[in-house]
Amino acid sequence: MGRDVVVKTQTKAVSRLVAGGRRFAWHVLLLVANGLFLNYLFWRATSFWSAPELHILSPVLLMLEGLCFIGFMLYCVNLWDIGQPTPAPPKLPPARKTVDVFITTYSEAVEVVLPSIRHARALEVPEHLEVRVVLLDDGRRKVMQWLAEEEGIDYITRATNEGYKAGNLANALEHSTADLFVICDADTQLAPNYLIETEPYFRDPTVAWV
Repeated sequence: MGRDVVVKTQTKAVSRLVAGGRRFAWHVLLLVANGLFLNYLFWRATSFWSAPELHILSPVLLMLEGLCFIGFMLYCVNLWDIGQPTPAPPKLPPARKTVDVFITTYSEAVEVVLPSIRHARALEVPEHLEVRVVLLDDGRRKVMQWLAEEEGIDYITRATNEGYKAGNLANALEHSTADLFVICDADTQLAPNYLIETEPYFRDPTVAWV
């Protein structure tokens, strides 16, 4: 028993060390990428005056590239911490809930929509959840209605495309009494454990969106 505890402790320590090394390398790469970008912008700002024919165009390009750098820097901020987040323990025990999985479509081919439907149907559903998969067809296509019937899911359409995708979802909400909603694009293929990983957060009454 004691040896097992030691081995597990050593394994966790090695895992933390490897994870720390990967995080450090990732941070170095992000900083190097930003440094190279800044170096390029400095070169652009100090060298374009040597070409008189570019005096008008170069400042415009420099401004656009500066905006690109800001976007890239913000993207790096989003990627600074890598790895899977640790799920927070729910504050409340599970309660029975209904979940509607909305799959939105307009003009996508059957080959795109069908895998999304089948992944939604294959979700691992905890005992306290009741799941309904709904195809929201803003294209009013018979083939989509037939596909929904063949796959054993619900089908909702509407007479107009007012509001586009937002209007499509708003119309679906009027036909739903579910407690929770999963909103998917036509090509979204949900992982089997999607509900298991996300639903516990909603046991906290202060959480509305995950």
